[in-house]
Parts: sequence; C-alpha cells; structure tokens
Amino acid sequence: MLRLPFWAGWTALIAGTAIVYLVMNPTLWSSTGQRAGHFCWRNASDCSDFRTRAQAQEGLSGLRRDRERRPPPRPRPGWPGLRAATLISRSQRAPSAPPLGFLVRPATLPPVPGGEAWGWPASSVHLEAVVRFPWTGGRHPCLDALIETRAALVGVESKRYEPFRTKPPVSLSNAYWRPVWGGAMTGYERVRDSLREATSPFARLDAAQLVKHAFGLRTAVHREQRFVGKQPVLLYLYTEPERWPDGRPVPSAEIDAHRAEIRDFAEVVTGDEVAFHACSYRELLSAWSGGSNDVVRAHAAAITARFGV
Repeated sequence: MLRLPFWAGWTALIAGTAIVYLVMNPTLWSSTGQRAGHFCWRNASDCSDFRTRAQAQEGLSGLRRDRERRPPPRPRPGWPGLRAATLISRSQRAPSAPPLGFLVRPATLPPVPGGEAWGWPASSVHLEAVVRFPWTGGRHPCLDALIETRAALVGVESKRYEPFRTKPPVSLSNAYWRPVWGGAMTGYERVRDSLREATSPFARLDAAQLVKHAFGLRTAVHREQRFVGKQPVLLYLYTEPERWPDGRPVPSAEIDAHRAEIRDFAEVVTGDEVAFHACSYRELLSAWSGGSNDVVRAHAAAITARFGV
C-alpha cells in the first residue's frame, strides 16, 4: 500500500475546503473582480457583484433576501438600516454615500448640485473604491464612492455624525512628503504640513483623510489609463443632524463650526489640480426631489423622511 506523508491529508482537506467555499460564494470570483457586497456596474448587464443578476435588477427585494442569509451587523450610529434600503456596501462603517448606492444603472445618477459641468451622465459608480498612491505597499485611500463621468473622476467622502465626534491625534507617515504630487497640489500640501506641525485649524473636518483622498485621486488620473485626462474632484457630502441616535441634541454651534471649516478648507485648496466640492445631503436630496425621474424622486423622499436630512 502506498504510504503518503502525514501532511498530505491535511493539504487535501484544506484544498477541498477552499474549493467548496469558492463554489458556495461565487461573488468572490465574479468577473468584476470586486469583493462581495460591492457594486460596480458599468452597464445595465454588468450586475454580477450582487449574487445574481436577477437580484441586482430587482434592487431592494434582492438585497433583503440576501441579507436574510447573514446575521445583522452590529449597530453603530450612522445610517441605521440604510444599507438595506439603498444597496449599500456590507462594510461596518457608516455611512457609505447612502443615496448613491441604490442605482443599478449609473446613467440614472442625477448630477450633483454645483457639479453640472462634470460631464454627466455617470458611466460607472463604485462603492467603497480604493484609489492607490504612486507606490506599492502600505495603506491606500478608500473612498465611500467613486463616480466616473465623461469628463471627471469624482471621489466621494460621506459624513453624518463623524464631524461631531472626538477625534484621535493625526499622524501622517513621511511617505506623504515624497515629491510625487506635481506642482498643482500646493493647497493640499499646506494642509498636510499643518497637520504635522500641529497648527491645523480643522477640528471637525477630517483634513488628513481629505488630503489622502485628494492625493489618491490625483494619482489615479495620471497613472490609470482610463482616467487620464479627466478632472479629479473630491466631493464632500455631509449631513447636519439635529440629534444623536440616542436623542441628545447636536449643538448648533458645532454644526456652524463644521460648516465654517468646510469653507476654510475649500478656500485653501482652491485652484489645485484636484477640485474640492462640498454639498450637504439636504441640498443633494432637494435637487433630486425636483428632478424628472420618478424613481429618483421617490428615493430622495424616502431618505429624507427616514433620516430627516
């Protein structure tokens, strides 16, 4: 009888388990290359990220059936229940550009107020998209959404309660001071420098995160062939909640201070290669409510009613 080494049995068991897991989870090897729960549709037929194309087309009902197979995520202040209502990513973080995730066809995404010149309609909408820095290794920025239009590459950072929470001290690695950002990012570089020198005026705005996102977007339009020539835009979507989830009021002074920091940040980076654009969810949903698409109007009304934004 052929005697196999002791490790051969363990190897076969591990390999067999891996094969079964992949067969039972087809989204892990779907043609889009995105991990399960992320939605990356370039056209009406490319819906393979969502278990089945039929569920993607069915939208809300398909996602509800999918979520019934998994235990609910641990609650966290943010957009409770909105992932189920709008096809939001399965990440525990909240939020992930909630109103942007319900669309099966990117072309149905309405223009962002103030961004009408970005070359709409959208050709693709990615949730929780990673844009890479011009080096290998390390951590790279993860945007809440990445929207591609004919003329622009729009990276979305979405906030609800985060600006009003206490933040830990910021520490940036020396890599961010490499001379790789070109000559038209001086505003973002000034913000970066102020963070290291502990002179940053931004207490509510996550300036470090915004700088990283801008550097990542700038890299994308210079290194990714399909993005070359597009205008990089960093879109900051935010809410101004009246209350915390437990009912405590959010001080109006905090909301005013956050709004002032947005204006100050925009002024510092004006004229840089990566355009900075801020829009409140109230403005966004108000614009969508006045549009001609019945589905978009209904979606805007549902989000407004549920979250009071």
